[in-house]
Amino acid sequence: MKYLSLAFLVVFLACTSESEAKLFPLESEVAENPTNANVSQLLNAYSSWLAENPAPNATRKEVLLKSYTISDKHIRQKMKLAALKGLVLDYPDDAETLDRLIEMSNILERMRKTGAAQILNQAIAQNYPTKPRVKEEIFPKLPPNLIPIDSVIFQLGQAMFDDGSMRLNNRVGRQYVDACEAYAIVFDGTPEAVELLHKAAETARTLNTIHKAIELYNWILDRYPEHPRSSQALFLKAFTYDSNLGDVENARKYYTEFLEKYPSDDFAESATFLLENLGKDDDELLDILQKKSQESN
Repeated sequence: MKYLSLAFLVVFLACTSESEAKLFPLESEVAENPTNANVSQLLNAYSSWLAENPAPNATRKEVLLKSYTISDKHIRQKMKLAALKGLVLDYPDDAETLDRLIEMSNILERMRKTGAAQILNQAIAQNYPTKPRVKEEIFPKLPPNLIPIDSVIFQLGQAMFDDGSMRLNNRVGRQYVDACEAYAIVFDGTPEAVELLHKAAETARTLNTIHKAIELYNWILDRYPEHPRSSQALFLKAFTYDSNLGDVENARKYYTEFLEKYPSDDFAESATFLLENLGKDDDELLDILQKKSQESN
């Protein structure tokens, strides 16, 4: 039986992509001898595979469930939250969706993201008002004088710049990003969700939480490819790799993709210029722009 299983594994791995194949040795290692290091490696491998394979299908669901199970067993709340988010967004018709949303709310509370938890609770109550679990667990958590969700998020957005200096309050900015995400999870597919994801991505980039910004741009690109914000998200994703991360290879990849998809977009001229001048610093770019301006005059 041992050799038969090994033969099956070899054949199975031969039929998978390289990124998928990397998961299986890590799974065996974690199952036999879990350590902080190899659990983190496995969860990061799952995350990378999920980022490369955003289309919902049976394999993606299996990987999300594995990531959830490992995160739950080894108390990795952030990764568990990410797995639950993927399951809720990609498989909203599952019988477990409400339970997953309530679990997400509980995790947010444990992570002290109380604002996002409150918005998620309000959204759950609004969408599932007659469910017994909601009546028993969610309604008691809601404040007596409930402010509408969109008003709460709007107030957070204003409070980010509440001192009159126009400097971003980092703490409130992070709360705003979390609140926008919570809204978009429950109200996936609505025009408001796309706009809030766009604003959250720009806020995350301003906060210098760059990987969160890219995650949010990808959220728009993967789930709303036909929305007008999608072209902006792709340009800003390329610009973020270029300007914030100095990642020339990925910047080139996404500027090129942007120009191929949106050659007539308002940002096409900027994308062309930035693509032609990748790797140059701000002073060099300013000098080039000044020379162009002089030549045009």
